Amino acid sequence: MVARCALISERHENPIESPDIVPEHLSRYVDPIITSWKTNAPAWRAPEVVGCSRDEIREIEHAQGVVVPDAYREFLGLMGRFAADLDAGTEWLYPDVVDLKQSAVELLAEWQNPFALRPGALVVAMHQGYQFTWLDTNDGPDPAVWHWIESTPRPTQPEDSGWIEYLLRQESYLRDP
Repeated sequence: MVARCALISERHENPIESPDIVPEHLSRYVDPIITSWKTNAPAWRAPEVVGCSRDEIREIEHAQGVVVPDAYREFLGLMGRFAADLDAGTEWLYPDVVDLKQSAVELLAEWQNPFALRPGALVVAMHQGYQFTWLDTNDGPDPAVWHWIESTPRPTQPEDSGWIEYLLRQESYLRDP
């Protein structure tokens, strides 16, 4: 599904019936990002975004052995294949995200780190092969974002309260690097 943020924003005002669009009751998770893009962009222009299909989301769930939380599911459905310039240089979009959990496990083993991902971990990003980001799928519909960086014994949890706040922070870097 190819869409533009303006089209997505319009969907929230005038719902579109489509089997590939994330259900309307989940829109609360992506609305803050769309609002931020519209409010803070110097001249509002709709950055191109490309979402994942339901089958692609199921592929991620199957590969990582988890059920994707609501906030992340909406993100995937709206911009999980391409998300403008957000987090350029980081593997965090489909199809890369399918294999990220295995890559994270291998990175931990390479560093002989005693930390192990819990079974409910959903690895959502890996940056330059030395750090990764994950969500605990047992932590509700918009779970906290965790990070592990090579050579550190324990993971760190950023100040973000959930996936959407994490995305808003990433989006703010585009405006104020």
